[in-house]
Amino acid sequence: MNSTDPNYSNDHDSSGHLISPDYGYLPIRSVSLMFTILFALSTAVHLWQALRVRAWWLLFTVILAGGGEVAGWYAREWSHDQPLNDTPFTIQILALILSPTPLVGALFITFGRMATRLGQRYSRLRPRLYSRIFLTIDIISLFVQAGGGSISSGNNNVKVAQIGSDITLGGIIFQLVALTIFAALLVEYLVRRNRDHPIRRQNVDDSERAAMLSGRLGGRSVQIAAKRLAIMLCVSTTLLGIRAIYRTIELSDGWNGKIIKTQWLFIVFDGVPVFSTMLMLNIFHPGSLLKSLEPLEGAIPLDSKA
Repeated sequence: MNSTDPNYSNDHDSSGHLISPDYGYLPIRSVSLMFTILFALSTAVHLWQALRVRAWWLLFTVILAGGGEVAGWYAREWSHDQPLNDTPFTIQILALILSPTPLVGALFITFGRMATRLGQRYSRLRPRLYSRIFLTIDIISLFVQAGGGSISSGNNNVKVAQIGSDITLGGIIFQLVALTIFAALLVEYLVRRNRDHPIRRQNVDDSERAAMLSGRLGGRSVQIAAKRLAIMLCVSTTLLGIRAIYRTIELSDGWNGKIIKTQWLFIVFDGVPVFSTMLMLNIFHPGSLLKSLEPLEGAIPLDSKA
């Protein structure tokens, strides 16, 4: 086929590259390789950090998410070389839709453990419930999105593909609602903790924690770790919330909609927020920061499965 063919402009972009009928564009190789390398490096550092502080729960949350992102972005690079091959497209759809889910789970676990260490009386829920309730929601969301994604990806039947897209959309909306509720609980906890307005009556253990954090027991290092944890949780929750809103709008627009066929939107509102969250957790590592709070009585050990 050449540029005089009337169908040429529909099959090729302005640079003459063949457009993938699955994506609606040709994935940019340099961007795909960049994210593949960045996620691989971040995940490798996370693995070292988790092993160093024996934070085993990060293996099936942050590191699992990073591995999925590496697979997804590598598949997009593969699609650049083979734009008509459905296999890499299917891999990236599933990997990049599902991978942020365990990353969200890491935030739930981190907040629950932080609340245990910094004072349970400021928390609307008992700290262990954050993991149990929100991780359950996260897992349900994961299976719903996986089911929808498996139906949609590589399906040539438009109606069936749309059904799969709607199922995936439902899973993402479910996750977005949970993330919004979690954010509200997180903000409430931080505000109450800062103003010393407990929800429940203060007990002896919490008094000891409060004294240490206020500096009366020389807890400056604890205060610094607590502040960094709060920053990490707030920024990461916001970033993943932006990504979830984008995915909701994207799938609401339809499997063949303009948004899902626009590459820069995907890069800016999916790739950037997810990698930024991974990097944020590298810099303000939850395992290391929570370890700084472990001397507090009642703290959950990092290698605990609770």
